[in-house]
Amino acid sequence: MSARVVSPSLALLRLGSYARQNRIHQALAEIGRIHKTIHILRTLDDEEYRRRMGRELNKGEASHELSFSCLSVLHNAVVAWNMVHIEPVVEQLRAEGQRCDDELLSLTTPLLRRHLNPFGRYYFDLVRMRQDGGQLVELPSEPSASERVGP
Repeated sequence: MSARVVSPSLALLRLGSYARQNRIHQALAEIGRIHKTIHILRTLDDEEYRRRMGRELNKGEASHELSFSCLSVLHNAVVAWNMVHIEPVVEQLRAEGQRCDDELLSLTTPLLRRHLNPFGRYYFDLVRMRQDGGQLVELPSEPSASERVGP
C-alpha cells in the first residue's frame, strides 16, 4: 500500500475474503478485540471520555432530526404545490364537461410526484438573493461557477 501498488480498498477486500483460519485474519480480529476492550475500559473509567462520546452521539441525532425536518418541509411544499395546481385542472375539466364530482375527487391525492425531477440541476443566484437596503442587487446574465449551488 505504501508503494501504491495496491489500493487500500483492494487490500481490505482481500483481507476480508481470507478464510477465518488465515493467520492474518486471526491477527486482525485480535487487534480489533484489543481496541474494543480498550474502548470499553476507557468508557467505564473516564468520565470526560463518556461525556465526549455523548456529545458526538447528540450531534449525530441532531443531524438525523434536521434531515427528518427538512424532509417534512419538502413533503409539505410538494403537497401544497400540488393542491394549488390540482384545483385549476379540476376547474378546466369541469368546464370541458368532464365528470369531476366530489366522489371522484375523493379518490385523488395531493401526493403526486411524477412532475418532480430529483436529478435535475438547480442554480441559486446568490447575488440576487442578497438584499441591498431592501432592493435586490442586479444580476449578471449567467452566474459564475462560484455562485452556483448544486450538482
